[in-house]
Amino acid sequence: RVLDPRNAYPCGAESVFALCFDSPGGSGSRRSSGIGVGVGPRGPAEQQLELHSVVGTQCLQNAFEGYNACLFAYGQTGSGKTYTMMGDDVDGPTRGITPRLCEELFSRIEQARTSEVVSTYKVEASYMEIYMERVNDLLDPSATDLTVRQHPVTGPYVENLSVHRVGAAAEVLELVRRGSGLRATACTRVNDHSSRSHAIFTLRFAQTELRSA
Repeated sequence: RVLDPRNAYPCGAESVFALCFDSPGGSGSRRSSGIGVGVGPRGPAEQQLELHSVVGTQCLQNAFEGYNACLFAYGQTGSGKTYTMMGDDVDGPTRGITPRLCEELFSRIEQARTSEVVSTYKVEASYMEIYMERVNDLLDPSATDLTVRQHPVTGPYVENLSVHRVGAAAEVLELVRRGSGLRATACTRVNDHSSRSHAIFTLRFAQTELRSA
């Protein structure tokens, strides 16, 4: 169920199947509501860009409207979860949804600063992994086996997880690159560098609109 925070959190709608992306051999179709739409041959970079334009952009729009937004990737080993979210290189042509979302976030912030409405923006980032039932801070290697606690208002949080203030997309991508390099990996039958942990990258985005009395 989808909750609407603008209306005291009643159920806004039922969650439904929206889109399915097929990429057999670098080509395929995008299906919406059961209808196939031919898109012709596409390379990895085009596929990553299309996925972000459909999924990532809407997620960012929800954040600008005041909603909490989450992208969750799941699947079997070697199915492409890390590739979809991060890509081969966080600033390369096949970068994933996360780097592209960060770039679009700061691009929209810069555009907003040129508008007539005076607003302030604050962006913070954190990056952690859950490995063998333990929570580790990927941006602070010394912070391991952290404790998960419950806040009465905001819900679950990780105690002593480092939070980093960022002012540009390049700063976020550097944190992503640094944290991803510390993730637990292992060789499997389908992937020589398979991620062995669950990773959670969080951006805290606050915007304040200033109006004259």
